[in-house]
Amino acid sequence: MSDSPWPTIHAERHALADDLSGLTNAQWQTRSQCSDWDVHQMLGHMLATSKLTPGKFFAGIAKAGFRFEKFAHDEAAAASVGGPEATAAAFKANAHTSKSAPGPVAP
Repeated sequence: MSDSPWPTIHAERHALADDLSGLTNAQWQTRSQCSDWDVHQMLGHMLATSKLTPGKFFAGIAKAGFRFEKFAHDEAAAASVGGPEATAAAFKANAHTSKSAPGPVAP
């Protein structure tokens, strides 16, 4: 078994992309367990984090006035532009990336 969590993360992202294919508009608008976000916005958040680098994190958090919640919402909103189909396609296209915010990626 690898010490890296990335193979598992990549596999889970691909599985989620497959699970989300074919959702209806109503299903995309269903509230997620993150009560502020629906399923589409939650996927936008996951897409944004798959593209995050330490530099982008620090620039984004500074732009948000060092308010983490605002930063997270801004990133999710930007990643969700274009609607659910565009967000899902971008998420699937980025499922293999190993980018992350600063900090450890624990196995």
